[in-house]
Amino acid sequence: MSEVRFRRISAADFFYRNKDIAGFDNPAKATFTITRELIENALDACDLHGILPELEGKIIEETRGLQIEVKDQGLGIPNEHIARAFGQVLYGSHFDEEKQTRGVFGLGGKMAVMYGQITSNTPCYVESSTSSKGPTHWVELRIDIEKNRPIILSEGTKKNNGWRGTLIRFSFEGNYSYARPKILEYLRQTAVICPYAKMRFIEPNGEEHVWKRVSTKLPPIPKPMRPHPEGVDLERVRRMRESGEYGTARELLTKGFQRIGKKTATNILYLTKRFGDEILPETKVQELTDRQIHQILSATKQYGKFRAPDASCLSPVDEELLERGIRENFSPEFVTTHMGKPASYEGHPFMVTCGIAFGGDIPFSLDGKVHLFRFSNKIPLVYDARGGLCADVAENEINWSVYGVKREDPIAVYISLATTKTPWKSTGKQAFGDKPEIRREILNALRNCGRDLRQYLRRKQKLLEEERRTAILERWLSMIIRDAAKLIDEQNPPPVSLLVKAPKESETQTPEEE
Repeated sequence: MSEVRFRRISAADFFYRNKDIAGFDNPAKATFTITRELIENALDACDLHGILPELEGKIIEETRGLQIEVKDQGLGIPNEHIARAFGQVLYGSHFDEEKQTRGVFGLGGKMAVMYGQITSNTPCYVESSTSSKGPTHWVELRIDIEKNRPIILSEGTKKNNGWRGTLIRFSFEGNYSYARPKILEYLRQTAVICPYAKMRFIEPNGEEHVWKRVSTKLPPIPKPMRPHPEGVDLERVRRMRESGEYGTARELLTKGFQRIGKKTATNILYLTKRFGDEILPETKVQELTDRQIHQILSATKQYGKFRAPDASCLSPVDEELLERGIRENFSPEFVTTHMGKPASYEGHPFMVTCGIAFGGDIPFSLDGKVHLFRFSNKIPLVYDARGGLCADVAENEINWSVYGVKREDPIAVYISLATTKTPWKSTGKQAFGDKPEIRREILNALRNCGRDLRQYLRRKQKLLEEERRTAILERWLSMIIRDAAKLIDEQNPPPVSLLVKAPKESETQTPEEE
């Protein structure tokens, strides 16, 4: 019998062995994933800190494959963190905060660097500056995959020409021609959901794409929040006990969670006697056993009278920004948007913003289904569009005929979810899982938009009917005037426009102007 071998591998080694989990299935998908991850990091470095995003990206062809470079005008990375920020998997700045971010695992950017390293055998180059007046620090690095740590090959500083931000550049094996449609669609949809961003992207053939900033209004900056009592588990409470930040059991509840005051904490602790001995409010946290921690958690779940989580930890795209993004990039005949109120699922706060665009550059439907655009925390989801919660609601729960929409009409639906934890359908992270609370908010927001669309289409139909009647009247009147002129031998009959009542100014407005 052979001996069973046991060994430990690092987080970097695990993802190296399972690259498909992070979206590196093949060269084309890897090209898209690398571009997306670096763009998202650049945007997070800006708008999460109240900076209007301005970024440049380019991909060039070289003998060993492709080279990508992305440069932002964001906050920058302190010199002591540059190497680990790009060379250590699961190292990042978001792990200690309960707030909305585009990425939370500290994985995507490092996986991109790792993929470039193992496919091109070249290092990654990073520049960053935290002040436009200070020097720019640069690092050339590799990732030690077995030990999950950066290997600094060289580093130094150089003169700064008034720039603050981060630049990353590395080579990788990819297939741009196959990835191109998805990359350009991703960037176009990013311009929709982030109309306040200025983006410039250069393709390998030298073609340049520019998305201008059409709004200087930023979404609110998310604030770090304590966890909501409905969204924690036993391990989370154990870690809070070991942190040493709380003195008594009551403080553990009032200071460790949001939406729990002294009275509520006392009531929760009173309920612990249903699951064993009652835990007194003044019991020292360090003396709480695992069994007592479980009692507190069980009592918290049974209490069930908490207010919804604080939504200030979210950064939703509001109605105005979404509408401007849609108008700029799709030039629709009509657009309406609606943002729902803050809600929660399993203790995680979320907000939904939906939009409907009709006509203009929206293509006609060839399969009787609406064109669907989905966003998670301002990230466009360009794969698996017909899977998951959004497609189910938009195609199966909404009866579009109620709102005057025909099967072939040019209509597009936009669904944006802002949350501290996106419920993904699968590890591919391209479709939302089915949460009843989120389904309800999406449905309500789309119905609100649908009612606006129905009013527009009714007004449009009314105007078309009036124009048709006017045209018929003018045709008959012109015949009557011509014949009457002959009877009286009139050489210059009056124009028909003098006999047709001119519509009022309000009647000549299009539904869009109203």
